[in-house]
Amino acid sequence: HHTSKILKSLSLNGRLELVPPASDSPLLRYCNATETSCLQPAPIQGRWVKRPVPLTSADNHCPGWGFDKQREWCDNGYAPNVQCKSHVEEYQWQTPFYQYGDPNGEIGKVACQFLGNRTLLVLGDSTGGQGAMVMHNRLFYPGGCHKQLTYILSDTLIRKHMGMNGHGMNRGMHYQEALAAVKPDIVVVSVGPHIYNESNFKSTLLEVLDGLEEWRRQAPSSGAGVSRRRHVVYRTIAPGGCSKEIQPQDVSSDTVALTFKDYSFQHAMFYGRDLYAIAQCKQRRIPVLDLRMLYSRTDFHPGSKNGKDCLHFCSPGPLDVIADLLLELLQNELKAKEED
Repeated sequence: HHTSKILKSLSLNGRLELVPPASDSPLLRYCNATETSCLQPAPIQGRWVKRPVPLTSADNHCPGWGFDKQREWCDNGYAPNVQCKSHVEEYQWQTPFYQYGDPNGEIGKVACQFLGNRTLLVLGDSTGGQGAMVMHNRLFYPGGCHKQLTYILSDTLIRKHMGMNGHGMNRGMHYQEALAAVKPDIVVVSVGPHIYNESNFKSTLLEVLDGLEEWRRQAPSSGAGVSRRRHVVYRTIAPGGCSKEIQPQDVSSDTVALTFKDYSFQHAMFYGRDLYAIAQCKQRRIPVLDLRMLYSRTDFHPGSKNGKDCLHFCSPGPLDVIADLLLELLQNELKAKEED
């Protein structure tokens, strides 16, 4: 009853209402009937502000890794040159505590100093790979530690077809095989776009989080009987849908407006899935790379101006914030665990 009062007080012009979840859904969905607007039970603090100098997305910013498969992955369109020629990024993310954008060009040096001799593995579908590309270009390559970053494609993390009617993308490795192959100190995982049906998403998420907790507990000794810490980071889903402009520019309020042109890839479910995943990670003390500010940047998908891609981001652009947020997360939460 108390929750209902709060939700009512946060309604959008009286039009927002609590929609009961589907019978098989694990999600608490705080959305209106058309799922074009959703409440934020866990608001993020910040807003998009005008950049001093706009960025163009006319160039395909490939990381230049020495691995043939990853070179092919980059060239084949996760920073799609043709569709993004007309995209110009006029904004950058700002919180009450920090303005991102690295004006002094020191972020790469700081990132590599903190990483030390640790290795980082990014696991996920093509949107996770696009995030890894940004980490490479913005964080690790400028500081010279880019070889300590690895991206492995894993559409569902558990190697199961969970698309419509049992089909859909299922590329890449099982997350456990990837962990065994790379042996990372830090793993960043994400899952969602290639999983249809909310019960499938819930069971996959819980299976992976439970497995990663066990992997974290079984950290090998680094010598002299001292255990070498393992770290797990969950990354929220890359928001889908297309729009012509930022909506809203300030996302620190209790509401976030989502206006979708393309529902074909279950984009309207992503925000509810993020809320569910954040709650599960909080219970397990797994830090979250929270990219929900990108829900207001559906203007920067390739399909927003031409084409059909309403999931990946033009680059450089709003997704660049992932580098700053990851560094901040590593410095704060992961460093605190090392000191524990």
